[in-house]
Amino acid sequence: MAVLDACKFLEKCKMDGSFRKSLYLFDSTCEMVSYIKESGFNFSDFDLGNAVNSMKLKAYDEIEAGEYEELGSWYEMLANTKIGSGCSACSSGSCHK
Repeated sequence: MAVLDACKFLEKCKMDGSFRKSLYLFDSTCEMVSYIKESGFNFSDFDLGNAVNSMKLKAYDEIEAGEYEELGSWYEMLANTKIGSGCSACSSGSCHK
């Protein structure tokens, strides 16, 4: 179920630029992950990696597959950038695993 949530999250990010931009507004990964969960998506980094691979396999062409690869890299960069930025759970990495 978590991989399905991650697939839906990737699709939402691909189709909804305002949702994607809203993820930049948070001061910590914990806050961002909480917002993602409140938006109905519950997945781990591992699930997201599996979702990226799944979506790439289902992609219509190389361009669409590349978009999913980019979204996965974007999320990884965004989450890693915010690690340890003040949330006690982030110091253990537990909020985004």
